[in-house]
Amino acid sequence: IYPIDSAMLKLYAQETSNPDVTLLINMYESLEVIVEAIRQLYSELVLWHVPNKWKTQDVNLSKGGVAFKAPFSIGMFAPLQVKFIFEEQEKPLCFEGKIQSVMPYDEEIRMALNFEFPDPKVQQELQQEIQKFEVAQSLKIARQKRNERLATQTTASKFV
Repeated sequence: IYPIDSAMLKLYAQETSNPDVTLLINMYESLEVIVEAIRQLYSELVLWHVPNKWKTQDVNLSKGGVAFKAPFSIGMFAPLQVKFIFEEQEKPLCFEGKIQSVMPYDEEIRMALNFEFPDPKVQQELQQEIQKFEVAQSLKIARQKRNERLATQTTASKFV
């Protein structure tokens, strides 16, 4: 705790109608808001260059765009830059796009971003990653169904 913080805690504890104290408290609270905003911007700027520390979330991804949830709304048609890092991939895929849909979803906002692909190579890389994921998911579902079928056959053979 910094000396200013302990001094402010003492001022908060005093119930005073002194306008100078009230002004000081309001200034301190305003500075805290500004410092927190700068801290968040700095963290995001630093994190932008350190992808392995990014917060992750499940998204609905296609070759033309991505749908995601956020705690805040971004305006329609706002430009946005996104980076994706898929498993077993060293370099992130970078895309630019525009917000095409903004809808409330539970306690969050669901947004859809359409990609703009100036480089067809990047679009092809994204399509390959999507196909890898789809194949892996299909194999996983097929294995689960096979295991369920085998478990049912094993149970049925015990009763024969």
